[in-house]
Amino acid sequence: QSIARLASPDAVDQTSELVGALSRGERLDPFETEWLSKNGRRVNVALNVSRILNESGVATAAAAIARDMTSQIKLESALRESEKRLGFMVEHLPTGAAYIHVSEQTIMFNKAVTGITGFAAEEITTLDEWFRALYGNRANEVRAIYEADRKRGFPSTRTVELNHKEGTRKLVEFAAYCYDHREVWLLNDV
Repeated sequence: QSIARLASPDAVDQTSELVGALSRGERLDPFETEWLSKNGRRVNVALNVSRILNESGVATAAAAIARDMTSQIKLESALRESEKRLGFMVEHLPTGAAYIHVSEQTIMFNKAVTGITGFAAEEITTLDEWFRALYGNRANEVRAIYEADRKRGFPSTRTVELNHKEGTRKLVEFAAYCYDHREVWLLNDV
């Protein structure tokens, strides 16, 4: 029977393209599509299709490995929704919050941190930029203290002085929490 019987109504064109590519002898990269189960349920599948060649090297058939992706897609969707809710919550916290990916040396922070520092999140995206922008000529000294605290698991809250973008100095209560290769910083203007 034709493979087109497996295609959902939304994937008929994609299936026709697949059959055409196979008949032209084209190599196919793995891709995702939607099939119908015997009972009519839509199933998201990942397909890996290989041509079957005869003795002359001509493609006469194809073999496909189909993996049901429905559960994975639902989980990914739930994760994206959860991340969106968490992002919204963090963005609207009254206290400054920053997320640091230590191995990538990147930083993201909320509007409260922008209020404390004067810098928009797009202006500071790495730890090097953070220390240079907020500590100026003291950047290396403060970075060394931070690294030492990080190695000890941030044992205590610190009060630090940083430079606001407009040139004024701010006293900020700084607390950090580690997990895996990530950190969460909480900053409170004191």
